[in-house]
Amino acid sequence: MTKEVKFKDENIKMLLSDLENKLSELFKNNLKKIILFGSYAKGTYNNESDIDIMVLLTETELNKYDDIIADIVVELIGKYSIYPSIFLENDKQYYKNIEIETLFKNVEN
Repeated sequence: MTKEVKFKDENIKMLLSDLENKLSELFKNNLKKIILFGSYAKGTYNNESDIDIMVLLTETELNKYDDIIADIVVELIGKYSIYPSIFLENDKQYYKNIEIETLFKNVEN
């Protein structure tokens, strides 16, 4: 089930769309799901909130993407003046750990 979140600021919509395109291009078929969580997903964000994004991938060696993700974050901050916090996780590991790890529980709530 996909939950649609409405944002007052058009920059947020554009950032999320831009990020989705960049992640789709980077990960191609390895990309399983992009999840918005935290204050933006709950509608409780303010001017100082970051945008929390969980990216689920079929790959297990995720560290090789650290520099690329950092470059994407810097580019998006420069373009939209909003900080996206991007978390990469293997999809199988994510669902295995969802019941025990607090961060993952908060993503689904």
